[in-house]
Amino acid sequence: APGEPDLEDMAAQCPADLEDFFVALDQPRTLVQTVQKRSPISLISTTYVTPELGLGTVNHQDLWNQRRNIVAFWGNYKAPSYCRVRLMYDGYDLSTGALWTVQDKNRVLGAVTFATDGGGKHLSLEKLENGTFEAEELSLRFEFGGAAASVELPSPGSLDQPVHIDFGDLSVGIQVPFARFDNSDLRWETGRADVERVGEGSFLDVTIHRGDSRVFVLPEIQEAVVVFGLQVGGDNMIAPATATQQGDLVAAQWGDLSFAVPIRPNTYRAMREHVTGIRKS
Repeated sequence: APGEPDLEDMAAQCPADLEDFFVALDQPRTLVQTVQKRSPISLISTTYVTPELGLGTVNHQDLWNQRRNIVAFWGNYKAPSYCRVRLMYDGYDLSTGALWTVQDKNRVLGAVTFATDGGGKHLSLEKLENGTFEAEELSLRFEFGGAAASVELPSPGSLDQPVHIDFGDLSVGIQVPFARFDNSDLRWETGRADVERVGEGSFLDVTIHRGDSRVFVLPEIQEAVVVFGLQVGGDNMIAPATATQQGDLVAAQWGDLSFAVPIRPNTYRAMREHVTGIRKS
């Protein structure tokens, strides 16, 4: 058609050393890549793929709407499913959240902290003045879509209780060993919501606040962090993770996965300089 490129003349070929990635997957595969070199922490992606599932993370990033910092896929072309992790305020992603992760195969140990110099719905076009925003809802969301959206999600009575969700032949486990936010009553909640370009999805929230409109002034908050463990697949058993406060940091461990992140909101750079255990290069 007029205006379309002549595809036959395009010298676009798959490099020979990458062909096997698209031909067969006869055993689990882990791929770690440095996406962007930066100081003091580079942006590094980790992807774990098996015939049954795929799980990908980035080591550290803000939580702007266009990020896909933690994504899992499973199922088949007839009934695909996904899970992703988001920080929500009033039905939209809060950019000023900061995500930290370490991943080993199908397990992710993660934490969300809060930056005092971040943005609201956009990380730069809508900068928060003095780290302040107003919302009726604030929650860390584990979103399920595709075929997974039809599964009824459990809602334990306490954050101390891990969550086990069965999706046919695959199970997902989530636990929250540490969660504090300015003396708020953090809790599990479930629900359903429209998902962009997908339709309706279901969610399991670590709810920080839901109710009357509240003003959050991050520089004045002493504690604001949620630590979680996410396991996709496996034997339906999730080993317990631990997290304890050590001065101005929260030290978390889950088997051979561990890190320490700031408990108090601060600038992105200050948090990056104080965090330990996150892959930096």
